Amino acid sequence: MSKVVVFNIRKGNFEQGFPVTLLISEEGKTYYFEKEGYFPSAPTLPKLYRSFQENYKNLASVQKVINSKSQPRILKIDTAQTTNFSSTENCKEATRKLEVYLRQWFQQTDIVLLRQYVQEEIGKDELARIIFQTNNEILNKLPWHLWELFTNRRKAWLSLAAKRAQPSTPLKTPIKILAILGDDKGINLDIDISLLNNLRGAKIQPLKNPTPKQLCDSLRQEKPWDILYFAGHSYSQNDSNDGVIQINDIDTLSIAELRNAFRKAIENGLKLAIFNSCDGLGLANKMAELGIPQVIVMREPVPDEVAHDFLQVFLRSFFYR
Repeated sequence: MSKVVVFNIRKGNFEQGFPVTLLISEEGKTYYFEKEGYFPSAPTLPKLYRSFQENYKNLASVQKVINSKSQPRILKIDTAQTTNFSSTENCKEATRKLEVYLRQWFQQTDIVLLRQYVQEEIGKDELARIIFQTNNEILNKLPWHLWELFTNRRKAWLSLAAKRAQPSTPLKTPIKILAILGDDKGINLDIDISLLNNLRGAKIQPLKNPTPKQLCDSLRQEKPWDILYFAGHSYSQNDSNDGVIQINDIDTLSIAELRNAFRKAIENGLKLAIFNSCDGLGLANKMAELGIPQVIVMREPVPDEVAHDFLQVFLRSFFYR
């Protein structure tokens, strides 16, 4: 039986550190292991992460101009931050600095102790979901896969969870999917819908460039949706506590503005929302606040080809496992 490992990271900061509760259970059962721990201070980490993030965003903005056929699925880029264009070398150096700092942080005594607790309870070849439960934006975006806890565990899956995560019920076939295809400027959404339409055991309802009313009406309808899929452009706002999607070439809507429609969809049985668009932590946090059991988002800007690759691999694993 697979295991579930939860790092419940409580309120703190990078100057003083973060208290952590480590919980371990068998899948679907109550926790049998609980330990208190600590993620120590890392005052330079936010600055290094922001440098890494901005260098890649700036590089993406340059590549967008050079190659209009391959654009990220991001709705807006702050032009004030793209005046100092990044080179590939700058990106590599920012990545190296972040990785070095993180690996040093992971070797601090408090973090090593937490890793050892997990290693004592879960074998290297044991299937495990390792969940980081935090509302901190930077912690949610860190490349946790660099931690030694993951490097020797081929069957350990990393995921993030909101503090208000809700339980989910199994999906039954045919799985009903509402596919929202927003503004496609600079990206190819025909591939998304083609991949979805080829699914066995699923019923797809495409909604291309909907008006706000059409979107709300579709979410509110009594026929329950199992999965909502959005493809297009998006961004986070309000310190990643909300997110915005562009549903057509004119209209943008935040999750907060759609909250009543989403609540109705969740009440009717919506179990999973997939936002195959950029900068999605704000989308995930607001959707979790509304009570949806599962959300999949992209934490950073992603090229269109990567979005297609993700969808293809995810659908293959999810529907044909």
